[in-house]
Amino acid sequence: MAHDWTSADNDHGESLVLPETTSRCITGSVTATHNFEVASYPLLEGMGVGKCVSSSNFSAGGHDWCIRFFPDGVTEHCAGNASVYLCYLGQANHVRAKFTLTMLEKQGKVQVTDKGRQEHEFSRVHPDWGFPKFVEKSRLLEPSSSSLLDGGSGYLTIRCAAESATAAHNFEVASYPLLDGMGVGRYVSSTTFGAGGYNWCILFYPDGSGGDCAG
Repeated sequence: MAHDWTSADNDHGESLVLPETTSRCITGSVTATHNFEVASYPLLEGMGVGKCVSSSNFSAGGHDWCIRFFPDGVTEHCAGNASVYLCYLGQANHVRAKFTLTMLEKQGKVQVTDKGRQEHEFSRVHPDWGFPKFVEKSRLLEPSSSSLLDGGSGYLTIRCAAESATAAHNFEVASYPLLDGMGVGRYVSSTTFGAGGYNWCILFYPDGSGGDCAG
């Protein structure tokens, strides 16, 4: 069993001078974009309230997701509207994501709707979040929009751009020779840092974590 080297005295009652340690967390962000292409939208109209078509799974921020498109709305309260949701496919809780959901037509060249950047916490219990009234069906079906629907073919694209934070944590240990001989299974620890929605720390065992680490 590992032990943290936190005592100010050793077994002989002599004062110990522990080396200086420093932790530094460097954060950035990465944006992953997934396009869900839907052909012949008019053929989906009338498939039924609460019924959806789903994109293939894609990865963003170390988690798996998919886009769900409800041509006739997710519930009866969405009458006259199509719904779009981002769905988390993992088993973790407290997964926070920043993302945008937009609808494009004419093979991604014309923007139909953009709800702006959203931030939401997903979990395996509540895996999806989105817009019940994402776009009015009339905008996709009326003759005046045929030029947007790529010559009337009904081709549209739902684009999800998910932004996730990246974290690099540096654990600096000064005066390593002072740690040599502190004992097998004993360690010094970095401060706690967050990454991917979880808390972590780095443990450094100068003499190894177990007897099989000699040398």
